[in-house]
Amino acid sequence: MEAHYGADHLPGSKKEIAGLVTLSALTGNPTSDPTTPTNGALLVGTASPPGFYLLPLTAPAANVRNVLGADNGDTQPAWKTALDATNPEPIGTATPGTSLIFSHRDHVHASTYGVAPADVTKAAASEGANAAAARADHKHDITTAIAGASAFGDAAAEGTATTTARSDHKHSREADPVTAHAAAGDPHTGYRLESADHTHQSTGAQAGLLDLALVDTTAWTTPSFSAGNFTATTGTWTVEAADVVTYAYRIIGKTMIVAFFIQTSTTASGCTNLKIAIPASKVAQKTGLQMVHINENGTRSVGFVQVNASGTTLDIYRNDLVAFANVTNALLTSGTIVFEIG
Repeated sequence: MEAHYGADHLPGSKKEIAGLVTLSALTGNPTSDPTTPTNGALLVGTASPPGFYLLPLTAPAANVRNVLGADNGDTQPAWKTALDATNPEPIGTATPGTSLIFSHRDHVHASTYGVAPADVTKAAASEGANAAAARADHKHDITTAIAGASAFGDAAAEGTATTTARSDHKHSREADPVTAHAAAGDPHTGYRLESADHTHQSTGAQAGLLDLALVDTTAWTTPSFSAGNFTATTGTWTVEAADVVTYAYRIIGKTMIVAFFIQTSTTASGCTNLKIAIPASKVAQKTGLQMVHINENGTRSVGFVQVNASGTTLDIYRNDLVAFANVTNALLTSGTIVFEIG
C-alpha cells in the first residue's frame, strides 16, 4: 500500500483525483499527520482547523463491542461502546430507558423472588404494588379464625371479618335450655302425665272421656263348644268338638271379626247351605260376603260365607249354589268374615 504524506495532500498533487477527490492540506495538529497509519485507523476530517486526522482502532474488553458513532452534541465520530458486560436492570415498571448501550441477545433480567405472597382474605381486590415476581409454585396463606357463636333469635348477616371459614368449622351454641325443663317431674301442671295404669276422669283440668267404641277392648275369644252352633238350612250338618280347629271372634268398637276352620265334619240329606251362629249373641247390621275354602272328601272348591242385615248366623254356600256332597267325617270349610254389629 502506498503511504500518504502531508505533502501529498495538496491541491494539484499526484494524489488528487480530479472530479472525484479534492485534497486539502493538513494544517494545525489534529494528529500530527502520522506517516505510518495503524491497522484499522480511519481518516477523519475536521472543520476547524480544516484538515484530516487518523482515528486509530480501539479494541474493547471481552464481551464489549465498540462501533463508530456519534452521540447527541458530538462534532466528530468516535468509537462508542455498543455492548458491554453490565447486567440489565431488574424487571420493574416499564420505561424507555436512557442508556445508549445495546443489550446482548442472550441477556437475562434479574427477577426478585423470596417474598411471601399476601394472605388470602375477603379484603377488596387490589392490583398490588410489590415489584417482586411470583414463582409458579407459590402459595398464599389463608387467614382463619374461630367461628362466632350464635343464639336464638339471631338475624342472618354477611359479617365484616376478612378471615375465611374452614369447611369443617363449627359455631358454638348456647346451653340447651330444654334440659332442665325436660327433667322436671311435671313441667306443665295443666297437662296430665300418663302412666301405664292411668285413668280418665270426667271433670276438672284432667277431664276427658274415652270413647270405648273406638278402642279395641276385646282379644280373640273362642266360645265353648256347642253342637247347636253348627246347623244347616236343609239336610243335616254334624260337627263334633274335635272337628272345630278354629271358631273365634274379636270385637273392635262396632266391628266384629269371626274366623272358623271346621274339618272332618259330616253332611247328609243334601245340605244347600251350612250355618254357624254369630258368637256372643251379636246381630249383623249390614249384609256382607267373603270367600271361603271348601274340601268335600278331597275335592277342593271355593265357596262364600254371607251375613245378612239383622241376621244371627254365618251362611256358607258352595260357589255354584249346589247342595254339599253327603260325606262322613270328610267335609272341611274355613274362612274369615268382617261385619258390623249393633
